[in-house]
Amino acid sequence: MFAALLQQLVPVEVIAYPSEPVAGYTTLLEQLAARVTVDADTVLLAESFAGPLGVALVAQAAVAPRALVLCATFADSPLLWLRPLAPLLRGLPLHGLPPWLCAAATFGRWATPAWSARLHATLHQVPQPVLRERLRAALRVAWREALSGVRCPLLYLQASADCIVPARSARRIAALRPDLHLVRIAAPHFLLQVAPEAALAAIAAFLANTVAR
Repeated sequence: MFAALLQQLVPVEVIAYPSEPVAGYTTLLEQLAARVTVDADTVLLAESFAGPLGVALVAQAAVAPRALVLCATFADSPLLWLRPLAPLLRGLPLHGLPPWLCAAATFGRWATPAWSARLHATLHQVPQPVLRERLRAALRVAWREALSGVRCPLLYLQASADCIVPARSARRIAALRPDLHLVRIAAPHFLLQVAPEAALAAIAAFLANTVAR
C-alpha cells in the first residue's frame, strides 16, 4: 500500500504491527518501544491509527528526534460520538464488508478498482479480532496529554477529503501544541497512498525550515 512513498524514502525503516495477538494501544506501545530506536536524526512518520503511538513513543524517548510527522491521524478519539458504541464492534464482520464500501471510506473520489483490490487483500491479511480491537482502541484512545512531552518539531499532514479523521482532530492537537505546523493536501484519508509526492514535498520543506539537531 505504501510502495510509491517508500521508493522515495532512503533510508527508511517500516515498523509493522504484529497480526497476533489482539492488542490495544498500551500493549502495542510496549512492543514498539522495544523495537524502535529513536535518536537525534530520526524523523518518525505516524499515519492514521499510528498517531497516538507516534506521539507516545516520542514523548517517552530518552532522546528527542529530528521531527514527528503525523498524517491523517489523531491523539484522542477522532469520533467521540461513536465511543459508546465501541463494545458493539465485537461482532462486526469486517472481512464481510463490501470492498467498494471500504474503498469509498478510505479513498473517496480517488478510489479505483486497483486500490479497492489492494485494500481488500491487505485487510484480509489481518485477523478480524485484531481489526476489531484496533477500531475499539481508536474510538477509546485519550493520549492527547502526551503531546506535552514531545520535544521536537511537529508536522501534521491533513487530508482535504478525509472521511475517517475529521479536521477537529488536528485542531485538538494544535490546541495543546500551538507550534504544530499543518499542511493540507488534496487527498482522502489514505493520503500517503494517493499523494506521496505532495506528502514528501511537505516533509522535505518542513525539515529544511527546522533547525537540525
